Amino acid sequence: MDILSRLIDLAISIQQIPAPTFHEAERAEFVRRCFVEEKLKDVQIDPTGNVYARLPAQAPERPPVIVSAHLDTVFPLSVDLHCEREPVRILGPGIGDNSLGVAGLFGLAWTLQEQHIHLPGDVWLAADVCEEGLGNLRGIQGVVDRFGSAVQAYLIVEGIGL
Repeated sequence: MDILSRLIDLAISIQQIPAPTFHEAERAEFVRRCFVEEKLKDVQIDPTGNVYARLPAQAPERPPVIVSAHLDTVFPLSVDLHCEREPVRILGPGIGDNSLGVAGLFGLAWTLQEQHIHLPGDVWLAADVCEEGLGNLRGIQGVVDRFGSAVQAYLIVEGIGL
């Protein structure tokens, strides 16, 4: 199966787990298990609820790149998460905001691994919580608190722009 097909399948699996702001734990645990299955390094969930994994570099002393996507959705637990897959589109609550973004973290890892690309610094993948509404960006603030300014870049994967 090609990377795009795997990414879409994973995005749908993520979308099927309810994750309104402040209720992301089940989705976070799913992502953590997926990071472990992919044999990524230093997989963990922090006290805020963010999930991390590291793609090791050739020169780990170089500042890392942080790539993040938020786990939560604007949809309450009561919303039916039924998803329809059509030949050229997918319809379902939260698929584009931000199940595709979270799946995109894996797409990056798969692409780097498949192409045998080793970046000069570590790449940390972060699936963060509490981005939407009253979450007030608490999760990404936790990511920045963890890594600070000693990074090459922070990249945020958001919405349906793969």
